[in-house]
Amino acid sequence: NKPVEMIRRDQTPVRTTANVATILLVEDEERLQRSIKQLLEKVGYIVLPASHGIEALRILEEHDGRIDLVLTDIGLPHMRGPELVERLKSRHANIAVLYMSGFGEDGLRPDEASALSGRFIQKPFRKDTLLRQLEQTLARQS
Repeated sequence: NKPVEMIRRDQTPVRTTANVATILLVEDEERLQRSIKQLLEKVGYIVLPASHGIEALRILEEHDGRIDLVLTDIGLPHMRGPELVERLKSRHANIAVLYMSGFGEDGLRPDEASALSGRFIQKPFRKDTLLRQLEQTLARQS
C-alpha cells in the first residue's frame, strides 16, 4: 500500500491555499505584465491580465467567477490604480488589493498614500517578495 501513498503525494501539486486564488493583474508595461502573469500561473494562481483600468473594469464585468485580488500598478493610463480600486470596491467590497509602483510611495498623492496602508510593493521586486506579499494580502482578506 505504500507505493500508492507515494504516487498520491507526488501527484498533488505543492501549493498554499492562497495559490488557488484568481488575480486581476493590471499593468500597462506589456513585458512586465507577461512575466508577472507567467510567474503567478506557475505557482497556481489564475491570472486575468489587463493593460489599464477601463479594461480591468470590463474584465470584472465579464468574468463569471470570483476575483480574489487586484494586483495593480499605480500609474496607469486612463485611470490611476487607486481610482480603479475605488470603482472596483464599490461593486466588490471584499476584493483584496496590492499596489505596485516604480516610483515608490513618494509618487502618490496624500489621499492615495493613506489608502495603501501596507498594501504596496516597490518595483522592481524579487519574485519571492511578490509571492510572499500576495499570500499575506490574501490571508488578511480571508
